[in-house]
Parts: sequence; C-alpha cells; structure tokens
Amino acid sequence: MQEEQLKGLDEQARRIVEEYLKIGGVVRIKEGRIIYPDKKRIVSQLEQVKKRIEAIKQQQLELNKKKKEYDYKTVLSEMVCFTDPLYWKHLLKMLTDKGYREVFETVEPPVNRVKDPKWRNMIRMFVKSEEYRQRLLEAKTSKLGKHRKTIRETVEKNLEATQELIKHRLEKLEKEKQQLMRKEKALSSMTRLLQT
Repeated sequence: MQEEQLKGLDEQARRIVEEYLKIGGVVRIKEGRIIYPDKKRIVSQLEQVKKRIEAIKQQQLELNKKKKEYDYKTVLSEMVCFTDPLYWKHLLKMLTDKGYREVFETVEPPVNRVKDPKWRNMIRMFVKSEEYRQRLLEAKTSKLGKHRKTIRETVEKNLEATQELIKHRLEKLEKEKQQLMRKEKALSSMTRLLQT
C-alpha cells in the first residue's frame, strides 16, 4: 500500500494497518477511512485463526504425550524386564548354553523389550525354539544379512527415528502457532480499530 493512502490515518491506525498488511491482509482506504475489510470480515478471520491455534495446541498436547510415552517406555523397559520370567529364562540360557549365547550375540534380539507386545512373541520364540534361532542366525549370516544391522539396533533406530519425527513435528507446530498468534494479534487490533 502506498504511503499517501495511509496519510489520512492517525499514527496508531497506521501502525495497525501496516501490521495487518504484514500478515497478508488487504486494505482499501478512502478519505482517511478503511473501506475494506469490514469488521465482519476481520471477526470471521479472527475466529478461524483462534480455531487453528486451538487445534495446534491439541496436536502439541497429543505429540508431547506420545513423546513422554516413548521416553517412559525406553526407561521402563530396562527395569521391567527383570520382573518377567521370560527374561530370566533368557538369562539362564545365556549362562548355561554356549550355542544360545553365540546366536544371541550375533542376532541380538531386543530382550530388553520383553514386555512390549510387539516384540514379546519374537523373544519367546527365540528363547524356546532352537530352530527359530538357527533361522535367524542363517538370515543374519547370509550374504544379504551380513550388511544389515542387528534386530536390537533396528528397534533402537526405529525408536529414535520416531522420537525425531515427533520432535520435528512439535517444532513445526510451534512455529506455525507463533505465526498464527501474530496474526491473531494483528486481527484483534484491526477489530478494535474498526470499532472506532
């Protein structure tokens, strides 16, 4: 907007209009009065912005809950596995069965996740079935398997990737929320200006 169109406005109104223009608003001024947008339009935009801010806050709340849940799972899984009989069977086999220990060191199943339903059946099969251990060992030592990470490393990497995704999404939402809050402030100022 050109300076001459803003000349008819007082200093405070000029600052409010300039701020509104910075957020992408469109203003039409004639003879020192704002013709467009009208108060109804600004109030409508303000309501939309407020709804979006609330939606972002809700998303942030849910993502923070998931982040805490992953942090909790990581710490708790290390401690809780000591209360599980399957974990103790694994430890007993590690001490008494040399073949089991060698396969375990090669394959590295995520036994510290024994309470996690996603991995429990796999760990149970690993502890109980010699045939299952041999198939996992064969898959790991084959030409293709040699270049792959161990199961435990894969599980940890996936967990870290998920946590990074959550962190990135939270940062993105925070940035969007800050922009919307600036927009909300500019729209509120325009609403007050149009009331006068």
